[in-house]
Amino acid sequence: MATNAARLVAALGAALLPMAAGVVLLWQAGDDAERWRAEATGLAYAGMVLPELVGLARDGAVPASIDSGLSEAARTAAPRFGTEALHAAYDALKSDLALGAYPAAARQAAATLIERIQAASGLAAEWSDNPVARSLVDVPQAANAAPLVPALLGATRYAEAVPASGIGRLESVLADFRRATEVSGQPAAAELARYAQAAAGLAAAADRAILALGDPSRRAGIDWSGLEAAHDGFQDAALGLGKSAEARMRQIIETRLAEANLRTLVGSGVAAVLALGLGIGVHHGLAPRPARHGHGQKTGKSRSGRRQIDAELTEDPEASVQLRTPRSWVFTMRLRSLSLKVALLSISSLAIIFAFGMILLVGRVSDTISAQTRDFQAETTESISRQVMQYLDGAEGAAEGLITSLEAMRGSGVMDRAVYDSVIRRFLEENPDLLGTWSGWEPNALDGNDAAYANAAGHDASGRYVPYWNRGGGQIAVEPLIDYDKDGPGDYYQLPKKLGRAVAIEPYMYAIGGKDVLIMSFGLPITVDGKYVGTGGVDVSLAELNARLSTLKPFETGHVELISSSGIVVASPHAAHVGKPLDADDPIRAVVSKALAGEPAEQDAANESGAIERSVGVPFNVGGTADRWVIVSSVPMATLEAAVNEGRWTVAGSAVTCVLLAGLVLFGLIRTMVGRPLGRLGATVDKMAAGDYDLAIEGTDRVDEIGKLSRALEVFRSNGKRVAEMTEAEAARIIRDQETRAAMLGELQRAFGQVVDAAVAGDFGKRVEAEFPDPELNAIAASINNLVATVDRGLGETVEVLSALADTDLTRRVGGDYEGAFARLKTDTNRVADKLGEIVGQLKETSRSLKTATSEILSGANDLSERTTKQAATIEETSAAMEQLAQTVLHNAERAKQASQVAGTVTRTAEEGGAVMTDANEAMERISNSSSKISNIIGLIDDIAFQTNLLALNASVEAARAGDAGKGFAVVAVEVRRLAQSAASASSEVKVLIEQSGLEVKTGSKLVADAAARLTAMVESARSSSGLMDGIAQESRAQASSIEEVNTAVRQLDEATQHNAALVEEINAAIEQTESQASDLDRIVDIFNTGASAPGRVPAPAAAPQAPRGGIRALQDKVKTAAKSYLSRGNAAIDRDWSEF
Repeated sequence: MATNAARLVAALGAALLPMAAGVVLLWQAGDDAERWRAEATGLAYAGMVLPELVGLARDGAVPASIDSGLSEAARTAAPRFGTEALHAAYDALKSDLALGAYPAAARQAAATLIERIQAASGLAAEWSDNPVARSLVDVPQAANAAPLVPALLGATRYAEAVPASGIGRLESVLADFRRATEVSGQPAAAELARYAQAAAGLAAAADRAILALGDPSRRAGIDWSGLEAAHDGFQDAALGLGKSAEARMRQIIETRLAEANLRTLVGSGVAAVLALGLGIGVHHGLAPRPARHGHGQKTGKSRSGRRQIDAELTEDPEASVQLRTPRSWVFTMRLRSLSLKVALLSISSLAIIFAFGMILLVGRVSDTISAQTRDFQAETTESISRQVMQYLDGAEGAAEGLITSLEAMRGSGVMDRAVYDSVIRRFLEENPDLLGTWSGWEPNALDGNDAAYANAAGHDASGRYVPYWNRGGGQIAVEPLIDYDKDGPGDYYQLPKKLGRAVAIEPYMYAIGGKDVLIMSFGLPITVDGKYVGTGGVDVSLAELNARLSTLKPFETGHVELISSSGIVVASPHAAHVGKPLDADDPIRAVVSKALAGEPAEQDAANESGAIERSVGVPFNVGGTADRWVIVSSVPMATLEAAVNEGRWTVAGSAVTCVLLAGLVLFGLIRTMVGRPLGRLGATVDKMAAGDYDLAIEGTDRVDEIGKLSRALEVFRSNGKRVAEMTEAEAARIIRDQETRAAMLGELQRAFGQVVDAAVAGDFGKRVEAEFPDPELNAIAASINNLVATVDRGLGETVEVLSALADTDLTRRVGGDYEGAFARLKTDTNRVADKLGEIVGQLKETSRSLKTATSEILSGANDLSERTTKQAATIEETSAAMEQLAQTVLHNAERAKQASQVAGTVTRTAEEGGAVMTDANEAMERISNSSSKISNIIGLIDDIAFQTNLLALNASVEAARAGDAGKGFAVVAVEVRRLAQSAASASSEVKVLIEQSGLEVKTGSKLVADAAARLTAMVESARSSSGLMDGIAQESRAQASSIEEVNTAVRQLDEATQHNAALVEEINAAIEQTESQASDLDRIVDIFNTGASAPGRVPAPAAAPQAPRGGIRALQDKVKTAAKSYLSRGNAAIDRDWSEF
């Protein structure tokens, strides 16, 4: 049978249930808020990673493509972008540069770049085996390729400045922001779309520029202004996204807390309604049944007691009044006060327990929100510092590039000052953000001819080369440096010389176009072969930086200030402070001093208006120098504590509501279980005092103390009825005894009143100590004492157990021996403690198992990540080898084609040679015929000479006969004879020669015929060779096509491997987060003392509602199964079991 004690247990349960639900929901809300904060704040700096993607490429220098190519390939932010850009840059470098000496400075810069990219990106294994990357160190370069050096150094700074996890986490951060948009709605989605559109525009513009850089014919048409506009648009979108993330984080925290508070209130209301319904049901189940005894029913009392009561009959109304009044006061007023005050006492105890729990809960919520706001302010300040550092890095990079170019030119022997002017002016033209570029050389350090340039443009009276190219008059002009040889005004020249390093010169006001502008300078020493020869640098305006920072408002009410290393205010929302030193009483001075020492600083102090602000200072190095500046963000404490106060008051209101609801339920149950039954008994006593003994006594069938009182009253009623039926003779005796009994009743009344007053005051140790001659009165006193003792003992042990539960001690139990309602109270209380102990024990076991499983998964994931990285490196090497093989095959095909063309040319030449040989043979034959004819003619000439000789001889004979008259004719005849003999001799020699020529012509004709035959054979061979070369060329082209298909497959495999690597990184992050949450769960449950000797010995609960697939042990099995599957199969572990887990 259910007892009234069950109602008390139900009331306590109804009060504790909403409290526990509120604690759990708010705890979960705190964890959710922490997770959302971590995801949202990552956006504050994620947008600052890619804006420098084309930092140097947009300057227009061709070798600057190496910066974009290497940086993107090292980061693997976009696989399609990195490899193509790297090869395009490499091809552009080879095609653009002539063979020659490679400058030592550029060679060292390339080697340093690769080493730093390896260290920054964690891809050492891949880069060490990458032939394209390594070949950049060994590519020959002419002396006119000095612009490559600043590009390489700029890429080095980019690799150092960008966090290693920045670009790698960009996709996951954007995914987190998409999840955040589910909370905040369409505006966030629109901002994300704008960011994605700007990023796509920047990627497309950079893609086009890099592809154009690889094609010399397209370089002149590169739209650098469009690329710069895309870059600026992306940076604005990134800044907007970061600001949106800040507002989104606060909205998410407030939304989560509101949801938790709403769930707490709803849970409290539902629990109260259920408890009230339970109490009503129990009350109806325990309602007293009609008495089974008749009006004259006999009880188990002694006969002497009945005789004593029988003798007490009286008809005296006065006596009736005397008996009725005190009974009415005792059994109505006193008992009603008891129910009310017991309820108040229970509510007070419950309120104390709730107050203790709420103090802990409010403290945790307040600490969580305070830590979140503090961390977010620090991260926001760090993000702004990175943004400023990147902005100044661009100027310092330009200065470093300028100095490197000047050093390379001087080291390669360039002495023409006009060439130096051209380079310095070009740097200023290509960097519109710079106000001026300058260099100052030591006396005669440039060309040893300073005297020839005294007072020339860019020179002073000493003739030293000190040009200062600037935009002071709106147009680029040159003027000589001033005060460079003086300390103080000449620090821009003297400090780099003395310190031997890059120096960020303190900001100062400079008049430009009639308006004072805050500017700063970067100065670097110029060294040649380790010797200082001068100082150079750039001037940059800080107006744009001030405009950007002065508009930033952290948490919508804060402000940002930028302070230089000497305390000069570089940027501030207060325009009057800019360019001036910090005031001695400025509230952020202490933060700046501590931050300049190298550590982030934080301080809560009153501002100029007296409001308390929290200031966070983050130091950073300006550019590549050792000079340190500080970013300070200040936010009013009222803004930071608004969310804390709101959460604190919301939780407190929820707690008060829970206590009030629980109090009402307790009051109703106590009034139903105790007050109303006692009130009905009091009314029955009043009627009996008035002489009405025909009524029925309720509650005689109850087994608790109220049942005992009801049964005692039933004895009084039956005996009173008998007394009323006695004769008048017996009345006199009864009246005498009645006075005695009245005195005893008065004594019982006083003792009972004292016990009741003590109980109302919370003291259940008071007892009725008086002894009465009447056993019935002694029985009533004993019943009262038993009632109070039982209530005292039961409530005492129950309060001890509940107090121990509030103190996280789950080992205490109710140990007394009870019956009825208090036995049920003992059982239910101990069961609640046992259940809590079992749940906490299983939570401990589960958290430890979860930590073990996540550790195993993390180890396997790290191993898988390493294998995936090695596989990616191998695939990239294979891809490079396949591309080289394809190029070789195509080259062979081209050579085969050329060989075929040469063979065709040889064939045609041989055919033409055969025709020439035929013509030569015919000509030889014609020459032989002509020789024969000439020989005949010479024979005729020989005959003519012979005849002439004979004629001359005859003439001489006739002249001799003539005597003196014939002497003259004789002389002529002798000369004619001599000529005839000479002609005959000559013709003989010519004939011999002609005959020899004939023989030679015949021999030549034979040789020509042989050569013609051989040329014919060569023509046939050349034709066959040409056919073979054509076949080789076709097959080579087919092989090249096949290799290209294989290379495409290898690239797809490379993309899949890169995707797998990204998935492994995401899994690692999720596992680390799970392991951190398991550790948090360990810390939370460790505050409970369950009395267990070792983890895992806590018995499993009898039932685990809503446990996933078989309870906590099944969840542990799922974790272990998923871990083993993941370790054995990598990404393939994402199967049905893993999905269920």
